[in-house]
Amino acid sequence: MHIQCFQKVGHQSLTEIFKTGFILYKRTIFKLLPLTLLILTISYILIFSIVYFLFLIEVKNKDLVMSVLGLLLGVVFQFIMLITLNSLIDGRTKSGTPLLNMFNKFISYICAYMICLLACCIAYFVFVIPGIYLSILLSFSPYLVVLRNVSIFDSVEKSGMLVSGYWWRTAFVYLTIIIIGYVSKLLILFVAKQVMRNNPIVYDILFIAYAALLLPLTQCFILSLFYDLDARFEIKNKQQ
Repeated sequence: MHIQCFQKVGHQSLTEIFKTGFILYKRTIFKLLPLTLLILTISYILIFSIVYFLFLIEVKNKDLVMSVLGLLLGVVFQFIMLITLNSLIDGRTKSGTPLLNMFNKFISYICAYMICLLACCIAYFVFVIPGIYLSILLSFSPYLVVLRNVSIFDSVEKSGMLVSGYWWRTAFVYLTIIIIGYVSKLLILFVAKQVMRNNPIVYDILFIAYAALLLPLTQCFILSLFYDLDARFEIKNKQQ
């Protein structure tokens, strides 16, 4: 990797993981911001158009349709963000990956994501705690498919191996990301309500700007953790 902040992967404390993620964020945000704003704006227009269309044809299960659409758009956004960030980490501004190979990676990413989502939903249905445990354990399966060219089912197994022994560390990083997102959203709501007097257009603009700045940061934290856990796994294998 060409970004020097990843030189200590495999030996980082929690503080260093967040520090590494933030350094990565500072070095890539201005390159990511135009792309992020474009994707979020297109997603917003698409969702607004579909909501309007569903209202016109009086579809009964509007909430279900919007939930599925939101999930798919979220997966697409995460995939593009992951590919772009990884290219920047590798020191490449343009990817040399063929279009067909990229499409195959995208399909594999979606499949891995859906398999993990299904497994976690079943675990949540049984009991909440197994669902939370499994969600953390399998969280890197889609990353392994894209970044390490691991097959879909092997990625599920290897994700468990990466997180095994570091579950609490991984959970803490995800919990921190959730708290940052929640507090930031509350701040946006406060500004929209108190300063902008609940103007819906201003709120939408603020929310897009907030998401464009925050989502890359969360991905940088997760990538920092992923590379550290992956390096720890490789070091452990070499020692055995």
